[in-house]
Amino acid sequence: MLESVLTLVVFLALFIGVFDMGEMMFVHQTLTDRARNAVRWGSVNTYDATGMTHLILYGATTPSQGQTASFGLNAASVVVSRPAASIDKPEDRVVLTVTSPVSLVSVFLGRSAT
Repeated sequence: MLESVLTLVVFLALFIGVFDMGEMMFVHQTLTDRARNAVRWGSVNTYDATGMTHLILYGATTPSQGQTASFGLNAASVVVSRPAASIDKPEDRVVLTVTSPVSLVSVFLGRSAT
């Protein structure tokens, strides 16, 4: 009985850890893909920081009525800038930064992290 309990505790800790890592990787890859799409859209079309922010938050440049942002993000989590526009350089770059909150299930890794 004791050996079963000890084995179960280790197994559950590993299972929850794998679940947490899988969820973090899924959110990271989804946000990376959305960021790439938003920067691509911003560099091909006329620069629109709001449209790029909406692409990250909602997956579309114009969100549907009543649509909520994915993964607990908000507009403050996305920063879009175009540094070359302020110094009149011929090159034009778009810089996009996404800060995502991560809620972990496991108690050992912490309650939440960014």
